[in-house]
Amino acid sequence: MPLTDRIAVPGSISVGSGMATANENSTWSELVRFLIFGFIGGFILNLMPCVLPVISLKIFGFIQQAGQSRARIFRSGLAFIAGIFAWFLGLALVLVIIKSAGGQPVWAAQFTNPYFVLFMSAVVLVFALNLFGVFEINLPQWLSRRCRRR
Repeated sequence: MPLTDRIAVPGSISVGSGMATANENSTWSELVRFLIFGFIGGFILNLMPCVLPVISLKIFGFIQQAGQSRARIFRSGLAFIAGIFAWFLGLALVLVIIKSAGGQPVWAAQFTNPYFVLFMSAVVLVFALNLFGVFEINLPQWLSRRCRRR
């Protein structure tokens, strides 16, 4: 039996009937359902207090881009989106590696470790102090000049 007959592959067609299989339709409906729940989850996450520092950093970035060319702002937005996707793909890869090694990845299990909670509290404190203007982290001059030329 060919592999495509045993596994539902989006876009595949059943051999012989010429119609999409019921398994394929359920796969697509599950995908749509996951996308809807992902959108709702993302919306809820943007209302969480832990996201507020990131939103303020993004707003500061928009303010700095005022008056720049639309193409540069668009490229910057694409780079921001690519960074998000790269981060989550990396996170997914770590979870796949843990799972394939026989581990049981549990969401937010690291927050049961007091050292991790202390580390994350320090990171949030550093973000807050930076946003309040207590200190500023500057890029090295060679990198800053390179970013301005673009």
